[in-house]
Amino acid sequence: MKTYDAIVIGGGPGGYPCSIKLGQLGLKVVCVEKEKPGGVCLNWGCIPSKALIQAANTYERTKDGAAIGVKVSGIELDPNAMQDWKEGIVKKLNDGVRGLLKGNGADYLEGTAKLVSKDTVEVTLKDGGRSRSPPSSSTASRSSAPRRRSTCAQSRSACSSSAAA
Repeated sequence: MKTYDAIVIGGGPGGYPCSIKLGQLGLKVVCVEKEKPGGVCLNWGCIPSKALIQAANTYERTKDGAAIGVKVSGIELDPNAMQDWKEGIVKKLNDGVRGLLKGNGADYLEGTAKLVSKDTVEVTLKDGGRSRSPPSSSTASRSSAPRRRSTCAQSRSACSSSAAA
């Protein structure tokens, strides 16, 4: 594993913006996320749910359109097409987050990371490979399961993750 100025653990709504900001500030940074960038909201929660709700609302408005003079025959739901449409939205946003990271100088790794000592982070990649790195600072961004408060300790960094214990 390369040596980094900062290792950000978690690529959700706290981690990826932190990684972007650190990259903009000129630090050599990597964002480590176990699943897909963007976190729960982008991948499984808010955004996919809202996409499917929008599809259902469109169906309902079209079905009831005769009351306002919009008559549609043969309207039907295609759940597989709805899921494909939703997945396309999620993929587009994932690709956007990856592009923002790359465009701002942050590396991205899929895997898990943990602090194994006060100055060492162990990263287990999705393919099973492992490496340890001593960053000059690290931050854990665990939006969905806060455990402890940590801060990027770079003197010129304006980035922090402050999950309460």
